[in-house]
This record gives sequence, structure tokens and C-alpha cells, in this order.
Amino acid sequence: MSLLAPLYLLGLLGLFLPWLLHRFSHHEPPEQAFPTTRFLEPTRPPATSKRKLRYWLLFLLRLLFLALLCLLFAQPWLRSTNDAADSEAVQLVIVDNSFSMRALNRWDMAVEAVDSVLAEIPDKDAVQLFSYAGQLASHTDIVTDRSLVKTALNQIEPGYESADFGEMMRRLNKVAGDIDKPVLATFITDGQRANLPQQMNTLLANRLQALNVVSVGGDTESPVNYSLRAEARTENSVTARVSVNVSASDLASVSSDTATQPVVKTVQVSIQGRVLGAQEVSLKAGETKTIQFDSISLPNDLGALVNVSFAQTDFLADDDQVDVPVRGLSSVDITLTNIGQKPSDQARVFISTALETDGDARVEVLDASAALAPGVRHAIVFVDNLTDIPEEVSRFVTAGGNVLLLPVNPNVSSGTAASSASSTVSRIDLAHTLSLGDINWFETHFYTIPEMEITANDQILMSLDTGEPVLVERLVGDRGRMLLLNDVLDGLNSDLPLQPAFVLLMGQIIEYFNANNALPIELEVGQDLFLPANSQLLTPDAEPVLELSQLGSANNVRIDTPGVYSVLGASTSDTVSVVLNSGESNLLAMSQGELDAWESRHNTSTLNDNTAANSGEAAGEVAGEADSEAVSDSRTNVATTDDMRYKLTLWHWLLPVVLFLLAIETLYANRMLWVRRDGL
Repeated sequence: MSLLAPLYLLGLLGLFLPWLLHRFSHHEPPEQAFPTTRFLEPTRPPATSKRKLRYWLLFLLRLLFLALLCLLFAQPWLRSTNDAADSEAVQLVIVDNSFSMRALNRWDMAVEAVDSVLAEIPDKDAVQLFSYAGQLASHTDIVTDRSLVKTALNQIEPGYESADFGEMMRRLNKVAGDIDKPVLATFITDGQRANLPQQMNTLLANRLQALNVVSVGGDTESPVNYSLRAEARTENSVTARVSVNVSASDLASVSSDTATQPVVKTVQVSIQGRVLGAQEVSLKAGETKTIQFDSISLPNDLGALVNVSFAQTDFLADDDQVDVPVRGLSSVDITLTNIGQKPSDQARVFISTALETDGDARVEVLDASAALAPGVRHAIVFVDNLTDIPEEVSRFVTAGGNVLLLPVNPNVSSGTAASSASSTVSRIDLAHTLSLGDINWFETHFYTIPEMEITANDQILMSLDTGEPVLVERLVGDRGRMLLLNDVLDGLNSDLPLQPAFVLLMGQIIEYFNANNALPIELEVGQDLFLPANSQLLTPDAEPVLELSQLGSANNVRIDTPGVYSVLGASTSDTVSVVLNSGESNLLAMSQGELDAWESRHNTSTLNDNTAANSGEAAGEVAGEADSEAVSDSRTNVATTDDMRYKLTLWHWLLPVVLFLLAIETLYANRMLWVRRDGL
């Protein structure tokens, strides 16, 4: 037996505690006066007292419980008696279950190919089954029983994620490095050319003894596949404009008749099952076109999805239609409040009008507690001055909120006097994402600048020719954003709220705030979606993804199915479109020559021959030495160690025993206490 965490055995020193408890605990019975003791002569107490352990069974139970508890934390394991430990080599079988494997009968061909591969593997070799679509997933342990592999294969289905062959080989190389036996791999795939990495040298896994690539995708016989992507936007909630991107996959031989003859596809737009528009588009192999549907009438249910599809589906139906939400219907909610003095009515009107001018924001005036509540994302807060930021504002930003602070009191700083002379904007941080340089500030004049203290956490985004800061970003935590606009917005101390630049500035601030903690509009299948705390994710079928226990904290959710997902927050509701990777719809496969070249990278004899043949060339010699050293290191590891990492963990058996002993100790100890209470 071995231990994964032997340091926890130091907890055995705690066995001394039960001994102390039983050795020195002494129960003195209560004394009661008895009349006849007056006639007894007092006796001298003994000079020594003898202490002995009591309740031996309880003492032993406690010792055993503590010992097993320490052993449980030390995580003992035994070497498995599986026959795989006696195998000569390990065969890794990897089946591609990415989205393209759903085309035609490719998956059925892959299952048949796995059966053929298993039949050819020698009985003395062990097998482990993997699938790959975005991530390498193990479906069996390293076993010799082929029936276990076939049973696990029946549980695998092609999904919707995309594959990256370079990333797969990197992860496969790590798996092979954890096995101290010769490792051979067989990859069953359709061999999509779109899944090749940018750097071809990442296709080498030098810890593999050999690689066999079995293609089930065909070479030049794969038909042309047609796919589409779409988006829908509206400006008036009455009609929508739908843009559709239609693509045809490539063919290996562009000179074939199939490639030169265009195919006419009919694209139709429907809402709630009612077709509202249709267009024909002519495409050749490898061609992409964009078509547009104008004035698509929207129903009363503004949450309805727009369905874009081909009138007739092809052999890969999942990329022949897509549901898209209508964007532009919702505006950003911003709360407006003050802490301390109330701002002027002009300031409230100016800020609200500028924010709501283009319909991108909806301003709601609330008290401070409601405006800075945990569920609020964006807030505009008037404060007495910008030199003393209220604590509740800092807490709001630290928790992930975005806030724009404005002063109420036009205290003139020591370097600026109120006069008819004006100052203009002279310095702008062009590197900041607010894009302040795109706004015309030449007509904006400042007469009185409130006093403001710049700290080490401040970044001045805009300042005047007198050096006074106008717009500052203050770093408070790493989740929310705090902007400080150094103007009281009453129209007297400056003409900023009267200029078009002010409306543009508010629009830029809305986009900047909304980009900080807003959810992405679109994700590809297989990517992670970050959900803030107190947010639930609903599938396209309106099924919750998170358990109730997960809602109290932020979550990263991996989405493996396309569709329109809903994110429900404390006071918000958003939609996220999860789409297929466009490369997976391009079914152009690698040629047999390319597959053979991929395999030859892992052929030991080929590597050695190439090294000898290219010994006169410096570049070839360096590459050959690197490859041969990698193979030599792999062989050395196999030859010098016989330790197979087949671990049989024991905590599954130790945990029930520990819990059983705890229950027995508790019941027995309570029994002892009950006996002592009775004075026995």
C-alpha cells in the first residue's frame, strides 16, 4: 500500500489526546452530609493516589477513529490487480466526435473502424478509449477487456464542438507521458483540413511510439456542404433587418464539374413558424455570399426568435438553420441618485436627456440604497465634491458595478478663478478605449472647475489647457469601473452640457460601462460563458443549467449545444447566441498523402532514416537529433521502470468505516455519560 499525501500521517500525534483525556479525567461524586459521620474519627488521606485508565473500549474506539481519519486524509492506494499492469504496451484509441462527424454516415463508419482497430490490437496489449471534440475525454481506464471499450463506445455521440488536431496531439502527448509503457495511438477521424493547426510541428507527439490515422471522411468524394449564419437588428421595434451569410464548403479538386457548376439555394426567414421572406442565392464550391432581408415585420412578442433556414436541408442539417434574437430592442438601465446635497434641476435634466437621446439608455431616479443595490450594473451619482468619495460608492464598484461621479458643489480650485475667461480641452488620452479623440471638443468651454484631488490610482483621461482634470478614471478593485467628470453640469460653470460633445461623451460612457460586465452577444460552441453571481442560465428549451447552490457565486459554464440561451440576473435579462464553428461546416478532408505524412512523424524507423540521410545538412541534422533524442528518452523511460500507474484508491472503503466508528463512539460515549449521571 502507498500513500498520496503521507504528511497527513503527522496527525497520528493526536492519538496522545485520548490518552490524556482518559488518564487524567477523574469524576468526583458529590458529597452529602450524613449525621452518623459525627461519631467517626477522622483518618489521614493517603500520601499517594493511583490513577488508571477507565472505559478501555471507548478509549480504543477513539484511537482507532483518529488513526483511520489520518489514514483517510493520507489517501492510501494499492496497485491494481488489473491485467493491464502485465501488458506489453498500451494502445490509445481516439475517436473524433466533432460536429463534422454528424455528416452523412461518418459516425457509423467511425464505430466500425473502432471495431476493426480493436480486432487488430494484440491480446497482450491494453487499450484505453478517448474521444476528442474541443477537449480530450477519457471513456475507459487502461483495460484489456475489449468488451468494456465497445460498451463505452456506444455511449459516445458526435457533438457540436470543433476540433483542433494540434491541441489534441499536445494533450495526447501528455497522456502518453503519464504511462510507463510503450504507447501507440490510433485516431479515427474525418480528417478535416480546417482542423489543422497553424503550426504543423504541433502535430508531433514525441512520447508516442507510433500513430495510425484512420480516415472516414473520404478524399475528393465529399459533397459540397452549405451552411449559414445570420443576425437580426431593429431600430423601431416594428421591423427588423436580417443579414444572412451563406457559405459552400471547398472541394479537393477545384477543376471538377461539381466545383464549377453553381447551386441555387433558397433562404427563408420565418418567425413563430410563419415565413416572412425568401431569397435565392447561387453558390459555387468554396464561395461565400451575404444576402439581406429588409423590413421583416416583428410580432407583438418582442422576445420571439427569427428563424433563418434553407428551404431544403442537405446531409448536414444542423448548420442549415439558425435561430437569432432581434438585437437593439433593449436599452441599458442606469440609475441616477445623489449622496449629500441635491444637484440642480438643470444638471438632472442635462444628464438624463444626454443618456436617453439615442435610446441606448433608460435612466431611473432612485434613492442611494436602491441605486447602488447589488443587482444594479450602472449608476450616475452626484456627490458633494470629488475629493471625498463616499464609502458606499467604493463598495458598489468593488462588487462589480460601474459608476459616473459628478460634483454638486462648484468649489473653485486654488489655481482657477471664476471669470469670463474660459479654458478648453488640450489633453486627451487617445489610448483609452473611451475613444475621446473622436469627439469634437473645440467648441466646449469651461469657466469654473471644481476642486479635485488626484490620487495614485487615477488615470487622467481629459484635462484643460490650465492643467485641471476634467475626466478621470479611478482604479477601485478589478471588477467595476469608476469615472469622475469634474463639472457640475448646470450650464453656467461650463457650456459642456449644451454642446453636442456631451451627448457623444455619454454615449461613449454607456458603451464603456456596458462592455465591462455585459455578456457576450455571441459565442461558439465549446467556449465558456462567465456568469456573475445571482445569475441563472436557461437553455434554448428554457431548462435551468445551474443548481440552486451555484447561484450565489460566479460560474464559468461550458456550452456544448448551439442555440439562443437566456441569462436571468437579479434585475436583468439577456440573451446569448451560441453558434457553430464555421470551419466545422467545411467538409474538405486532408488527402491520403497528408495523413501518411502525419503518421510518419511518429514512425521511429522513418525518423532514424531521415536523420542519417540528412546528416550533411545542418538544419536537418538538428531536427533529426531532436527527434531521435525524444524517441530515445521515451524508450529509456520504458526500459528502466516497471511501475505502472494503475492505482486502486481505498478512500471509498475507509470513509464508511470512519463514519461507522464515529457513530459507535458517539453512542457509546453518550451511554457512559448517562451511566455517570445516575451515579453508577
